[in-house]
This record gives sequence, C-alpha cells and structure tokens, in this order.
Amino acid sequence: MEAMLFDGFPDSPESELLPDTAAPLPASTERAMLDLLHYRYRARSQAGARFICAEHVRAYCGFGGWSATDGPRVMRTADFLAQDLWENKGLNLHGHEVKVSRADWLHELADPTKSEAIKRYCDRWWLVVPTTAIVRDDLPD
Repeated sequence: MEAMLFDGFPDSPESELLPDTAAPLPASTERAMLDLLHYRYRARSQAGARFICAEHVRAYCGFGGWSATDGPRVMRTADFLAQDLWENKGLNLHGHEVKVSRADWLHELADPTKSEAIKRYCDRWWLVVPTTAIVRDDLPD
C-alpha cells in the first residue's frame, strides 16, 4: 500500500497541462479529500482526459451485497477509483482508501481484508490521508 499525503498539495507532471487551475485547499473531511483526488487526476491534453474517476465504487452489483447465487455478503466500497486511459502510461487502475481520522485508520487495520474486495482488481492501491499523524508507523507493506 502506498500513501498519498495531502499535507500541502504535491506538484505533479499533470499540473503542467493545466497551469491556470488552482489546487483546492487541503482539508480533513472525506469530501475535501475526494475533491483533492479529482484535482490530482484532472490531466487533459489535446487527446482528451487522461483519467476517468469514480467515487464510492462498490465491489459487487445488486442490493446491499445480496447475491441470489452466492447468498449474503458484506458490501465493500472503494472511496475513489481512477482509471488511466492513456495506453502509453500503462492503463493502470488506481484504487484509493480515504482516511481522515486515526480511529478510522485503526478500524481499517483491524480488518485488513476489507480492502481486498476491490484492491485485487487495482494496479495501484493508495491510502489517502490529510496528515501522517493518522497512520504514524503502522502503514502495511
């Protein structure tokens, strides 16, 4: 798992494509973090958008995690997915888990299988936090 820290917004190669777009201010709500992710993946060129993004993506189809063939299961949700559309960059799927509090992070650590439902389909899996104080020294490999 890689950490994506929004403690001051990092420069990225994509920022050169939109020099007149100002980064949103970092904040510590999930909505603010999702807005920052949209900003991070906003790259465009004459060929079009580089990423397509989605919020709160469920791991399964159906109602509340129920499947007629598999029986009941716990519904798992990725906070944010970004699919790279540029073939020369690898067409990678980036999954993101947003954590805005230490308690939320500790709850995630208590059940490491939570993220596996969607993480297994992603090329990159990111933990998105507004400050390193949330994860301290317990970031898994």
